[in-house]
Amino acid sequence: MSTRSLNAFFRGIASAPSMTACWIWGGQPSWDGYGKFGKGGHRAHRRAYELAIGPIPPGMVIDHLCEVRVCVNPLHLRATTQRENVLRSVKTMPNINAAKTHCPAGHAYTAANTYRRPRGGRDCRACRRELVALRRAA
Repeated sequence: MSTRSLNAFFRGIASAPSMTACWIWGGQPSWDGYGKFGKGGHRAHRRAYELAIGPIPPGMVIDHLCEVRVCVNPLHLRATTQRENVLRSVKTMPNINAAKTHCPAGHAYTAANTYRRPRGGRDCRACRRELVALRRAA
């Protein structure tokens, strides 16, 4: 990155009160709330990671440890897998569902009572048995 574009990047930071606080990106956010940088609309947090830490490893995403999408503080960013990123955030449905210990009918999600779907997710085996029995009876 040239000195000119590096300076342009740092001018985009609206607020950086300390090294440990969030550095809030002041530019226009993207439709999903992440900071945008440059004409191509690159993600500002990804650019911050690359500038401070280095290239993003293949297959990895950049996780905001602070969970603030417009934060570009490299101390708040880490490379991780998409799965870990989604499960770490308390605000995502996969994490909310993973924390559930019982199905909606009240059966415990134990190893013996949990069917793991091949594409992810889980089902209650007791509920599946009840559903099959109801269908056969109909």
